[in-house]
Amino acid sequence: MNKRMFALRALMGIAALATVMNGCRDTEDMDLLAGQDNASGEQSLMDLQDMADEAAKGNLASFKTGADYSIVSDCAVITHDTVSDPRVLTIDFGTGCVGNDGRTRRGKVIITYTGPYAEPGHLHTITTDNYFVNDNQILGTKTVLNEGLNDNGNIWFTVTIDAQIIKEDGTTIDWVGNRTREWVAGYATEQRTDDVYLISGTHSGQSSDGRGFIAQTLEPVRKDRSCSWITDGVIEITPNSRPTRTIDFGDGTCDDDATVTVNGNSRDITLH
Repeated sequence: MNKRMFALRALMGIAALATVMNGCRDTEDMDLLAGQDNASGEQSLMDLQDMADEAAKGNLASFKTGADYSIVSDCAVITHDTVSDPRVLTIDFGTGCVGNDGRTRRGKVIITYTGPYAEPGHLHTITTDNYFVNDNQILGTKTVLNEGLNDNGNIWFTVTIDAQIIKEDGTTIDWVGNRTREWVAGYATEQRTDDVYLISGTHSGQSSDGRGFIAQTLEPVRKDRSCSWITDGVIEITPNSRPTRTIDFGDGTCDDDATVTVNGNSRDITLH
C-alpha cells in the first residue's frame, strides 16, 4: 500500500470514528433531554402551587415580602375577588417581573378556590393567561382537593394536572398526571416558610423531542417552602424506546441542581 492510500484510509477512519462519537453524543443528549424536561416541568408546576397555596391561605401581604415568600416580588399586581363563589385571585406579572427567586415572569396566574385551605373539601384550581417564566410559556390546569387527614395524621391533597410547556425554542412538553401531596410540617403555625410537603404519584406525556414518556415517584419529592427549589426526591422516567432514567433532586440542600442518571451514567443539570 502506498503512502498516499494509507493516509487516505487513515483520514477515512478518523472521520468514521468522529461520526460514531458524534452519534453517541447525540444519543446521550437525547437521554438527558427527557430528564431535563421533566425536572424543569416539576419545578414550573411547583412554582404555580406555591402561589396558589399562599392565595388559598389568604395571607396576601406575604406575596410582597421576600422574607416570607420566595417567588413573587413587588412588581406583581394582585387582585383578590372575595365576593364571587368560588373566590378568584389573580397574580398579574405584566410584561416582565423579576421574582424573588431571580426568574422573570410575565402574564397572569389565576387561582379559583372554595373554603379554607386547611379544611377537608377545600378545592382550588390554577390556570394561566399568557404566562411565561424565563420565556417558557406554561399553559393548562392544575386542580387540588383537600382530602382531610391521612393515616399519619397529616392533611393530604389529591392533585390532577393537565399542562403544556412551550419552551423558548418553540418545542413543547406535554404533561398529564395524578399526585398526592402530604402536608408534613408547618400546619400548626401561621408562618408560611415552615411548611413542608411530600409529593408522590405518576404522570405521562411527551418530551420536547416528541417522544412519549411515563414517570413515577420512587422517593417522594420534597417541597420545603423555605426554599424556591425542590430540595430532594427521586423520579423514574421511561421514554418510549429509550432506557429508563432517574432524576435525583438532591439531599435536602436548597439549590437549583439535580442529577439525571441513565444506564449508570450520571449528569448534573440545572432547574429552570
